Amino acid sequence: MHTKEDMFRDSEIPFRIHDARGNLDSGYLHYHDCLEVNYVLGGSGINYIDGRRYEMSRGDLYLINNYEHHFAGAQNGLRMKVMYFDPGFIWDHAPENYALVQAFYSRNLPDGNRLRLSERENEQVCMLLAQLEQEYCEKAPGYRLFLKAKLTELLALLYRATHDLFDCTAIKDYQAYEKLLPALRYIQSNPEEELTLQKLSELACMSRTYFCSYFRQTMSMNVSDYIEQVRIRKAQLLLTTTAMPVTEVCYACGYRSISSFHTAFRKLCDLTPGQFRRRHTAQTES
Repeated sequence: MHTKEDMFRDSEIPFRIHDARGNLDSGYLHYHDCLEVNYVLGGSGINYIDGRRYEMSRGDLYLINNYEHHFAGAQNGLRMKVMYFDPGFIWDHAPENYALVQAFYSRNLPDGNRLRLSERENEQVCMLLAQLEQEYCEKAPGYRLFLKAKLTELLALLYRATHDLFDCTAIKDYQAYEKLLPALRYIQSNPEEELTLQKLSELACMSRTYFCSYFRQTMSMNVSDYIEQVRIRKAQLLLTTTAMPVTEVCYACGYRSISSFHTAFRKLCDLTPGQFRRRHTAQTES
């Protein structure tokens, strides 16, 4: 998992936008503690999102929520505009504002995560993305205000284009996720600790039994699997950004033995920690 701390560590605000050509994150299925928009500028590729496979082409727009595993693979000159943001950047949780993220959670869209926009809607999306990127890169006085305004306008446009397709569970999904946020953020900030169900359920103001059930239903995985993904993501960062020995990385990520660390790492990455570091080094040098 990529936490907000990972995603926005080089930004003053919980927002990023950049050009991408596929395979940028890690080369494996991953997910983010934020919302993501992919807009295909040209070329072709494959977008794997939550078990679905999409053939990407120019003008496609993909909406990915905070617990959908995904991976974009380039084929023929794929070029995308990729945007990440934390919904808290633009709203105050007033009930009417949930409409702004409804499209990210709806299960009734005819083409899943992919939106088919009209020619006019495509022109508007392109214009807004270009304005967002300009404000994000130039950081002129008041750029935060412009980013909030333009992002809100973009999300309102997506709502208008899709509102008659929404099902009633879309907002409930996001509200369910919000109830888990205190526990999720604690896990993300403290993966090296002993993360007990007692501690996490108290943070979510739930009983242990209800917390486990609620977590599995909302996140489509159990608590231990989520903790393992967060720990392995931290390990990947340490392996690729520091010279720490693998043993030190193991203990820094909350594992109590090198064997359990290797087992967990190989399970999620199909590589040992050492192989992962060597592959990253080779890719960087090539």
